[in-house]
Amino acid sequence: MLKVVLVGVNSRFSHMNPALYSIYDYVDGHLAPELRNDFDIVIREFNINQDRHDVRAALLHERADLYLFSCYIWNISYIDHLLSYLGQSLTDASLIGGGPEVQHDIKEEYLRQKYWDFLMPGDGEVEVLDILISLTGETIPANLKAFWKKLRQDKSYLDVLDCKKDRKTVDMDKLPFYYPHYLDKLSHKIVTYESSRACPFRCSYCVSSLEGRPRFKSLDRVYKELDYFFEEEIPLVKFLDRSSNFPADRSFKIFSYLIDKAKTRQTYPCFHFELEASLLDEATVELLEKAPQNLFQFEIGVQSIHEETLKRVNRHPMREEDYAYLDRLIKAKRQHIHLDLIAGLPGETLDQLESSFNKLWQLQPDMLQLGHLKLLRGTGVREEAIRLGYGFNLQPPYEVYRSDAMRAEEIILTEQVAHMTDAYPNKGLLVDSMDFLLKHADHSPFQMLAELFTYYRAWQGEAFRSLSLDETLFVYLDYLFSEWPELFEEGLAIFKQDFENDRKSGSLAWSKVVQKLGQSGKINTKLYTFCKEAESHD
Repeated sequence: MLKVVLVGVNSRFSHMNPALYSIYDYVDGHLAPELRNDFDIVIREFNINQDRHDVRAALLHERADLYLFSCYIWNISYIDHLLSYLGQSLTDASLIGGGPEVQHDIKEEYLRQKYWDFLMPGDGEVEVLDILISLTGETIPANLKAFWKKLRQDKSYLDVLDCKKDRKTVDMDKLPFYYPHYLDKLSHKIVTYESSRACPFRCSYCVSSLEGRPRFKSLDRVYKELDYFFEEEIPLVKFLDRSSNFPADRSFKIFSYLIDKAKTRQTYPCFHFELEASLLDEATVELLEKAPQNLFQFEIGVQSIHEETLKRVNRHPMREEDYAYLDRLIKAKRQHIHLDLIAGLPGETLDQLESSFNKLWQLQPDMLQLGHLKLLRGTGVREEAIRLGYGFNLQPPYEVYRSDAMRAEEIILTEQVAHMTDAYPNKGLLVDSMDFLLKHADHSPFQMLAELFTYYRAWQGEAFRSLSLDETLFVYLDYLFSEWPELFEEGLAIFKQDFENDRKSGSLAWSKVVQKLGQSGKINTKLYTFCKEAESHD
């Protein structure tokens, strides 16, 4: 009997690796009983925050014949450490990799990581099943090493190293619905679900552009599986579909089904979808404007408002009516709306990025995320970036340091604005105060946050320490007092109201916080005196 360990290294404790469970149940359901007895298959999940020595000891303890690793940009460096250890400690064990970080650049990956015995392209379920069938009856480790060498030389596998050729794919309706088997593992975990694989778009920065045509589960199957999440009262279900509203008529039916189901219940899950804004239509928006409160969360990648930039990365530009649809969904306040931008796209200047940021700010989404371009292996944008002389991290996550249109200092500035966006508006802090400042000061949201970062960093000090909530709030007051003294008196009254709203009930009163921060020297003397005088007039 061969011992097989499916290894997942997640980015945090709350995550599960759905690929492992799907592969396990697919293999378990498709191997003939007499063949299944040849294998002892187990799943072992860890996360990148765990001590590597503990994890490698746990894997060594398994004493497996085959270790299959699920590889992504967030865990490949961690997995490299495990491979080096296992490759030298269990010399007869076979180390196999799959997943987006290794399957789109297989030839280079064999050269980069010498401990791989074999790398799998494709979805995973069919490939693992085929390999185990080929290994049926095999028990001698030395023969396994010879098997991988022969398989690497097999033309049928060499063909799939070319990303442009079709790889093995699985019939979506033959995928197992594995959650009922692992219900005990779902507590405190983010539950994911896929009704389709691959993406209809060919955005050159995304590995989904390399996966071929989208494939879908039948709607009857989807409805039945979604019912399970209602029945088990799963709080959050995150769809893995890359563009959940493609095609629009299919997503309309899924949204309608979930809305009708939720209306029959007092409590229901929240379903998280990634949407393509250019596919929104009147019927869908009207439906979502009336959806039950918090039934949906939508993450929508805008990436840039500039048509020429989007064309450079093979992405559809948005029309004005698309922005109008977004505005309606946000104003309806029926679901959480998360909008994304990417800094460092080919040809896009800092001024252009700033205009994109400011336009999306005006829409007032629940979350505005300013991410930074990552040059993922196998993608078209990586090839173009190298040609254009980009500076970027050669190690995961391959983030851009310098683009063809933005200097390193400008990329750093966008990171600082992103940090302030996460620290304030994305946490719902000081909403009225920032609105007040933007209405009365000659500044854009991007400029305001860039200046605010200077004060935030000063409060952190040379140790870059984390700030408390009170300190984070007072950073803004320090900025307002120092940069806009003519607006301070009126702004202070608005700030104090925000201050009370943004803090937990039972926290220290305003006067106590002023006293505490003043005595510790964190508030400069002039600001402290002004706050104390304003307090005496209240």
